[in-house]
This record gives sequence, structure tokens and C-alpha cells, in this order.
Amino acid sequence: MQLDRHMAATAQTVHAERGLHVACVTTLPGIDAIREEWEELFENDPDANAFLSWAWLRQTFAENPSRWRVLTARSRADGRLVGLFPLKSRIHWSTSRKRFETELEAAGRLSSSSYSGMIIAPDRAADVLKAFGEALADMHWTRLSMLYFVPETRARALGEILAACGLEVAWRGYMSEDGKTDKLMSANVPLPATLNDLLNGMPDRKFARQYMQLRRDRRDYSVMLVRPDNIEANIGRLGRMLAAAGSRSDRSRFSRYTPTIRTACEAGALFMPILVKERRIVAFAAHLLDPVLGDMIRIVSGRMANEEGGRAERLLTQYAIEAAIRSDCFAYDFGRDEATGNEGFFHEDVRSLYMSVKKDQPDDLSCLSPDDAGQALDRIAEFIRKDRHEDALAGTSHLRRLFG
Repeated sequence: MQLDRHMAATAQTVHAERGLHVACVTTLPGIDAIREEWEELFENDPDANAFLSWAWLRQTFAENPSRWRVLTARSRADGRLVGLFPLKSRIHWSTSRKRFETELEAAGRLSSSSYSGMIIAPDRAADVLKAFGEALADMHWTRLSMLYFVPETRARALGEILAACGLEVAWRGYMSEDGKTDKLMSANVPLPATLNDLLNGMPDRKFARQYMQLRRDRRDYSVMLVRPDNIEANIGRLGRMLAAAGSRSDRSRFSRYTPTIRTACEAGALFMPILVKERRIVAFAAHLLDPVLGDMIRIVSGRMANEEGGRAERLLTQYAIEAAIRSDCFAYDFGRDEATGNEGFFHEDVRSLYMSVKKDQPDDLSCLSPDDAGQALDRIAEFIRKDRHEDALAGTSHLRRLFG
């Protein structure tokens, strides 16, 4: 009775088997209703990452209405929440089949997150993965893409379950445009309790001496922290600095990650120091700070494209790592920032996976999720504005077949 009452209020059933009830939450009130359970599950899952927190995803979902869903798994015996699988949804128009198709991705792609995955109660991990895999096999979609999927064991297990359900599963690589950087790898610096412990643990004593010299050089700079009351002004200043003195790659990355910076700020999780010298901005580094997990993850950095800018960026890396130590963080993660600056620090390479799943849906009624009808209507309106009247008619016909 407790389970039935909760599900009626927050979600719709998509799968019920193996002692678990899998449902799909698609509204912000539904997300709000499970906040306490979400946060408890998040804290108890050692494989959860900061981009799966309730605060982060709630803000992300609010900024992207109708483009997401969250699969929930509950124990049928007592209604306990034991699994969460956040997903992004998008509509694809098939020009060959003249129909709409739902494509699913990791929810983190809505905000360019560094990691994706699921939140699972450790004592029910195998059952939850099985239930989520079977639920996905039953749902209406054609493609599933999980970029930056961690941990590897969980990703591989889900892939095996989906393959056993008859779906086409592939594991893809993801390299930088110049082919030199494996974008599925990130550098993670384990943090000791104090700065002295960090210096003593550096494998290169020359680097440790250079580190202390840089630390003394900070006296020539001032640090400004981005806050909710100054974020937009500072985003404008950084954009102007990069336009005048930054590299093209830094400008591109800053533009791509500006929405992520705003999301982190709205979620109360932004740590973003800006280094200033003689009233000129010379470098910046934006981070997601999650005190619950003890993680500081770099989102993006940028600098003046000269020797001074390079030095300033190294100074900011030091400053951020020391701030992470003071915040009792366990690790400093360089995330997906290609300008890592991790040289000299003892770090572990963290591998994430890129899982791509194809689900052949010859039936026009099984390729589109009813939850994505609103996106489909928006696309029809776009067809009309662009004088693509045949596509608008075909799309309308597809929705009529779907909804009778």
C-alpha cells in the first residue's frame, strides 16, 4: 500500500519484477517529492559522483523542461528507494522512415557534466542493475548513449544485461580533435590532510621547490571569487579577456561550459577563483565543489595566451588544490579540462566509458516515448516555420498513430 500510494503521486510504472518496482519520474514536483530519499541513497552509494546529486540534477532539470526523466527502483516489500538512473531525452526525426524517435543519453549531457552513472543501494546492486536493464528494454526509444559512464564495473554490468535483452551494445572511444588526448581519462589527485603532506608526497622534489616558489609569487596577484551576486558580470569580463588575449581553444571551451558554470552556481556548488594582476584578469578556473563526497572537480579553466598566463594558471591550480584540502576534500579531479596542469602532482588516471546502445524499433508505435510528445510537437512547429510541410504532415500522422 505504501509503495502504491507513493508511485501514484510521483511516477509512472515502467517495469515490475525481481522484487523491485521501476518507475519513471518526469516532473519537478516528482523530483522534489523524493529529495530526502535521493540524498540518503546518494550518501550511501560509494560509487555515486557529484554530478548525480539531487541539488545538481534538480537545477539541471529545471533549466531543461521536458528533456529528461529519472528511472527509480523501489523494493516491493517496503517501498525503499534503492536505485536512481537519471537520463536525458531528445527527439530525432528520421528522414528515411518519416517518424520521430526517442534517443536517450546520460542526464549529465544536459549540463556538460564530467561524469555520469546511476545511484544504487550497495546491498541491492545486482538486482537494481538487472531491473534497470530490463526496464530500458521495455521502454520506447531507439538509441541510448552513456558518455563518461562510471564506475566501469557498473557500466559493463548494465551493458551485459542490455545485450542479453537483445539490444546492440557498443563501447566507443572518445579522443580530442587533434587525436592526442583520450577524453575518457581524467587525472585525480588524492588529497592528504595538510599542504605539507602534499608537498612531501610529490615524486619530483624539483617540482615541490618550484611549487613553493610559485606560492611565494602569489603576492603579486589578487584572487577574486565568483559568487551569485557577481557571476554574470564576471562571465562578461572573462569573455572579454579571452576575446582580447586568450587562445581560440580557451574561448571555445569557456563558451561551451558557461551554462555548466551557471548551473553549479545555482546549485550552490561553484568554486571559481579568478587571478588578477594590476587590475587585469590573467587566468581563471571553475570547479564543482561537493563537500558531501569530498570532491573538487574542475569544470573549465582559461588564461591569457602568453607566458604570464601559463604561470598564472599553474598558480590557480595550486590555489584550488589547497582550498580543496582546507575544505576536507578527499580528491582534486581535473575533470575534462584539456588544459589540465596536473604535471608534477601524484595522480591516478580515472577511466570512464562511452556506451552506445541501439534498439531496433521497426514499429512506429514503439520508437517514440509518449513522454516526448511535447518535443515532437515543437519539432512539427519548427517544420512549419521552415516550410517543411511534408515533414510536418508526416510528423502529425505519426503522433496520431501513436495516440490513436
